[in-house]
Amino acid sequence: MTATNCPECGRPLAIDVGFSPWCEGCEWNVSPAEQGKTSRRSQRREQRRARSARRLEESALAEAMRSAGPSLSSRLRAMVAMVLGSAVHAVTLLLVLTAGWLATRAAAGAPALWPFVPGGLLLAWLVRPRFGRAPRKFVLPRDRAPRFFELLDALASAVGSPAFDFVVITFEPNAATSRVGFRQRRVLYLGLPLWVVLDWPERTAVLAHELGHQVNHDPRRRIVLSTSLSALRVWLDVLTPRRDAVHIAQVLFRAAVRAPLRLVAKWLLRALLRLSSSSSRVAEYRADLVAARLVGSAAAISALDKTLLLDACMWELRDAVLWRSGSDVWTAELDLLSRFPARQRDRLRRADRRSVPGVYSTHPNVARRARFLESRPEVGVGSFSVPSALLDDVTAEFAPVLRQMDAYIRGRVERRLTPAQIDAGMGRRGNAAPDWDRT
Repeated sequence: MTATNCPECGRPLAIDVGFSPWCEGCEWNVSPAEQGKTSRRSQRREQRRARSARRLEESALAEAMRSAGPSLSSRLRAMVAMVLGSAVHAVTLLLVLTAGWLATRAAAGAPALWPFVPGGLLLAWLVRPRFGRAPRKFVLPRDRAPRFFELLDALASAVGSPAFDFVVITFEPNAATSRVGFRQRRVLYLGLPLWVVLDWPERTAVLAHELGHQVNHDPRRRIVLSTSLSALRVWLDVLTPRRDAVHIAQVLFRAAVRAPLRLVAKWLLRALLRLSSSSSRVAEYRADLVAARLVGSAAAISALDKTLLLDACMWELRDAVLWRSGSDVWTAELDLLSRFPARQRDRLRRADRRSVPGVYSTHPNVARRARFLESRPEVGVGSFSVPSALLDDVTAEFAPVLRQMDAYIRGRVERRLTPAQIDAGMGRRGNAAPDWDRT
């Protein structure tokens, strides 16, 4: 550790080697950002967005703290969002009906209409509702991890939520849940970088939080709104030109048809996201409360606090893959966690407190979520307990999963490197895909 002075207030700084310097007094460089010139117009626009996002954030926190159910304004926003989402699907139905009408008229004596029938059906197919696909890679089935699913089922019973149908292991530094397929099967996405840094009470809190999303009435998780959002994203993709216009007919078509439709889809998507963002943030607080009631607020807050370290952990994992062949990536991540300076943890907490999620975001920042849990006097040490034997068995079940994911990640990186880069920084490792990635 070396010392220097703050360029803003002149206070002596203690600098941790390998980490960003910052001042504890004036909070200089607490949130390192790219420096660049922006116009006054852009600055004013960003300031307006920040004020709007801050109001939305405080409104969601206030509503969650009232604990009296959704407010009237939230119910109205959710209702309008559902109406707009239904209108999106009504367009698909209208295209199908139009194609059927054209086919009927063509069969009745208007053969010139036949060429328009495939076009109408194709458009209806392109903008159809997307229910999501069941993953086929990195699926952890029940027969490979029966004790882990026993833990999930016990948590689901305690929460009052339906159980997960399957679990997908990912390399993302988070956990998530969704419903996929026409049958809307429930899937848990479990990121190993997050899983490794947590202890067992924190892991249980994360799992309970994801189960809480099944019962917290998040409007974006309802089938009408979720499928309409995915359909609108497809609309934007279809209506966005891939090539420059060459002929005058292309220019006119884009200006008269494609551009207006794209603008409508764009603003409709923004409207749905804005209408549902506040309710989704409140749902996030409620899922945190579900976790805190089961395992205690201390474990839930501690798990949230560790998520602030995940960006640094991901950089450490990349370095471990590229330059360290003697140990697995998970050991490198835990090593970083054990030597992460307390001052840098404090910097990340301060940066999080100053951050304001965007107006379309669904997640409040960690500081507000922790403040919400600390404000709930009814949350104690938690009502859910797990036998230590079960936790030991789950740890044993995850051991081969961690080893196989480590080999898979290193194998993928090796295939993108030259032999010289591999010899300089890495040893050869097995690169076969994990054998638990098939449904």
